[in-house]
Amino acid sequence: MSNETNENDIIAKRRVGYLSHYTQGIEDALYDESSNPKNTFSDYYKKGYKKGLDIKEKMLIKGIPYG
Repeated sequence: MSNETNENDIIAKRRVGYLSHYTQGIEDALYDESSNPKNTFSDYYKKGYKKGLDIKEKMLIKGIPYG
């Protein structure tokens, strides 16, 4: 039982890391308008950055202010 709990804790910590990189990518695309070279090692950061650029483009098309 404790081994299963330990594995779940490890997975949960990884998910927090992945989500953190993803959201940082979105924030960099929307607010900083450039990618952070310290985070470009992460595929989740890259996916978040691309998603942020997509969101920004859609906001511009609809005339919604951002940043």
